[in-house]
Formats: sequence, structure tokens, C-alpha cells
Amino acid sequence: MSIQLSVLLVTDSLAAIATVLERYRVATDPACVELVVAAVAGADVTAPALAAAGFPHHRIVDGGDGVLRTAEWRAVQAATAPLVVFAQAHAFPRPGFGAAVLAAHAAGSWAVIGPAMANANPATLASRVAMWFAYGRWMDGPPRGPAPDVAGHNSAYDRAALRALGDDLASLLEAGWQLQVELAARGRRCFLEPAACVEIVNPSTLPAFLAHAFHLGRAVAAKRSRRWSAPRRWSYALGAPLIPLVRLGRIVADGVRRDTHVPWRGLPLLTVGLAASAAGELAGFLRGPGPPSRFVRKA
Repeated sequence: MSIQLSVLLVTDSLAAIATVLERYRVATDPACVELVVAAVAGADVTAPALAAAGFPHHRIVDGGDGVLRTAEWRAVQAATAPLVVFAQAHAFPRPGFGAAVLAAHAAGSWAVIGPAMANANPATLASRVAMWFAYGRWMDGPPRGPAPDVAGHNSAYDRAALRALGDDLASLLEAGWQLQVELAARGRRCFLEPAACVEIVNPSTLPAFLAHAFHLGRAVAAKRSRRWSAPRRWSYALGAPLIPLVRLGRIVADGVRRDTHVPWRGLPLLTVGLAASAAGELAGFLRGPGPPSRFVRKA
């Protein structure tokens, strides 16, 4: 059987990816999966260990010193399958993930095939709000079909479409919103496949949620404006205080429209998170992305 799916993982140790490897072994057919591990900071990842985890096809690449975009870029360069999944150690695919993604790929010419998203740790209000904040439109049975965007990580990307980005690919990683914007600008499309589902571990405390929101806002704003003139950056920076109100309205309206579970009790916390994200966007528009994102163990 030919290799059809490359699963890319960045890690600093074998123990950190043990759970997600087991979940991918169950959620996919390992015979058609190529596991590509970007090992950072001298991680103790070996070929025999990956084979023992149930993946006969595997590659180990030097992930550098932990900068995510560097590690992901090197993993993409090493991958050989038609589709690549930017997997995460704290995101767990449900059974059937691989078959659903491959079926969607066979049925249409999609640059990105995104899964539905579910909360792996819903016990705290902060976690539920963080999930709603980042993944709300892909939760609770989202409609199947073409979509303006899908989850950045844990989606399957057409490898040829990524390679067609050339030198731009390195600057667009780590995988996320701006990468999909660039693909769309080149005429490529996203597809949402709810039959594929990934459970993700969210920040479970208020400080962790706010830090995550700020970082995400800054990274998105910096990438979005990387080719903008200074006046355009300043105009968006001046409008940053309005972002929480606009996004809050959109998030609530989307939840009501789709009749999904809206955690009304978490609205104050969501508003604070949106404010932290807007502060991050302000920093991103004015000062750029800040230090590059690094691998951090979430478990």
C-alpha cells in the first residue's frame, strides 16, 4: 500500500508524543501513513522507537533549537506523501480521521482539508472559553463542505500546494491562518470534513488563556501586515480597541445561527480574552511578531 498521508510532529522527547502516536495509530491506517518527527534540542527519538509505536514508515529530521516554523519547514521538506498533517502533541484525532481525510481528498481538489474540533479537557470554564475562542466555528457538527478557512494545525495540506509557495512557505509557517490566506490568494480552496475530528487540549487557567490569546493575536497581526505600508499598519493599530466588540458579536452570532452550545456564563471571560488578543494585534501591527514561537510541551 502506498503512503498517502504524512503526519508531521515537533517534539523534544519521545515521551511527549507517546499519547498522540497511539491515537494516530488507531485513527489512521499506519500502513499508508508516513510519520515525520522534527526532533528539537537533542530529543531522544529513534527509528526503532517509532517502528515499535506502530509506524513502519517514518522519518526523523533535525528540528533545530525549538523554533516551530523552522521545525515545521524541515518536516515539510522531508515529507513524501500527497497530504501532510501539521499535527500537535496535545491534539488527538478520533478514530476514522485518516479515512475521512483521504476520502475528501479523493473527491475534490482541495488545498487544505480541515477536521471538526472538540475539547479534550472541558472541565474548567477557562478551557471551554478558550475552545470557543479559537475553534468555535469548527465545533458541534459544523457543516461539511467548502470553507473560507479551517483549523491551522491538525488539518491536512496538499503537499504540492505547499511546495508551490516556494520561499514564501518558510515565512508563512508555523501552520495557521496566514498560510491559508496565501493559498486562497493563489486560487486554492479549503474543505471542512466533520467526519474527521480532532480533540485538542486547551489552556485550563485564566492566565494561560490570556497569554495564549495575546500571543495568537500578535502572531496573526504581524503575519497579516508583513507586506503593508507603515500608514496602513497605523490605521489598523488605531482600530485595534474595536476588535473585541466586533469579534464578540461574530462569535455569538455564529453560535446562535448554528444552534450550537454557547457557554453564556463564559461571556465575560471571552470578552477579556478578546481584549488580550486585541492587545496582541496592536503589538503585532506596531512591532511585528516578537520572538518566534517555540516548542512548548502542553501536557
